[in-house]
Amino acid sequence: MKILVIGQAPSRKSDPCKPWSHGASAKRLWKWFGVESRDQLLEVADLFNAVPYWPGSAGAKGDKIPRGEELSMVRDRVIRKIRRGGYKHVIVVGKFVDDLVRDYLRRKNITALTIPHPSGANISANGIDEEMIMKLVKFMMIIGEEK
Repeated sequence: MKILVIGQAPSRKSDPCKPWSHGASAKRLWKWFGVESRDQLLEVADLFNAVPYWPGSAGAKGDKIPRGEELSMVRDRVIRKIRRGGYKHVIVVGKFVDDLVRDYLRRKNITALTIPHPSGANISANGIDEEMIMKLVKFMMIIGEEK
């Protein structure tokens, strides 16, 4: 069974149908997983964006995030993806997605790891490549022991 990697939304320039397909954030995520391409990442993980379109810029703070009714629809979309895929292991990318699904993942006893968004604009992710790689390696080892 593959793991599910859930990101916030596609970037302005990326293909919404191919999450983590190119760009600096995608390349950093690949590095954290120890792979060199999206295709290699797809060998171990399914990739999914909570928001299926680029939501627009929020200025220096990154991208806009859904609010109100739209937020509920996005949450339902992510939960449907997890449920339909039967995922038991999820990697959550960024605080927005973590806030969105944390309670659901705990209630359903789904093993999850939250990592910072790999964007260079995300100050908390800068300079922690080795730390993230080690967290992902440990997570993957736990999954391997459960099989």
